[in-house]
Amino acid sequence: MHNSPFHFSIATRVRNPYFLKFLAPQPGERILDVGCGVGYFVALLGSSGATVFGIDVDFTSIRAARGQYGQRFVVGRGEELPFPADTFDKLICSEVLEHIADDAQAVSELSRVAKDGATVIVTTPSPEGLFGASIKSICHDSEEGRSWEHHQRDGYTASKLCSLLRNQGLEVQEVRYTMIFITELLMGMTKLAFSAISGRKHLGSQMEVLEVSESLPLKLYRRAFPLFVLIAYLEDLILAPVLRGHMVIVRASVRKRVGVAR
Repeated sequence: MHNSPFHFSIATRVRNPYFLKFLAPQPGERILDVGCGVGYFVALLGSSGATVFGIDVDFTSIRAARGQYGQRFVVGRGEELPFPADTFDKLICSEVLEHIADDAQAVSELSRVAKDGATVIVTTPSPEGLFGASIKSICHDSEEGRSWEHHQRDGYTASKLCSLLRNQGLEVQEVRYTMIFITELLMGMTKLAFSAISGRKHLGSQMEVLEVSESLPLKLYRRAFPLFVLIAYLEDLILAPVLRGHMVIVRASVRKRVGVAR
């Protein structure tokens, strides 16, 4: 996991503490990462002993994830998860809903495959951040159908994301913003660097990041990365409680048994 280029992604690293805190994965639990990409969060959560599965629509990313982390990865769509109902104790759906046209159906599927009382963590971009959607849109396709990275929408305000989850039967427990200012600028810089190094205007899938991860500029970036992470954590600690940021994180629970007949 520490060798993954996504371990050196500022947007990934600011999510790590939230996922570990909110999910608190335990041995024996079954966890699903919807939109897992090349499997970074599957490996992170699986290090606790939990049984973690990943699903992604991009076959090349799933193939890479299987080669790196094992076989608990499947190709599939968030709107039609290939798992039985009441399968998972906990789920994450991180930076995915904005890519899905029928986001309500995708959330309904999260609820369906979750056990009663399961914890669900959802993160999306937020247009409420200081830079709006401008940095988020870097390296993402503007034309539908060109790649899986196309955005159907510019993200969600916290209120709209919470409404989407509640409308599908999830109970919102906690809402946080992160990636407030400097962290968002760093993310934009790394996106522009990827575009320059790879020669690609748009990111087609997470697999393309792996292809340029050993380039000299990114190796130099890794040397400075611990400082960037420290800045991100300090910014999150000081500013996230009072300002709206680039990313909104929601912790919710699934409530299927409203009452018991007597």
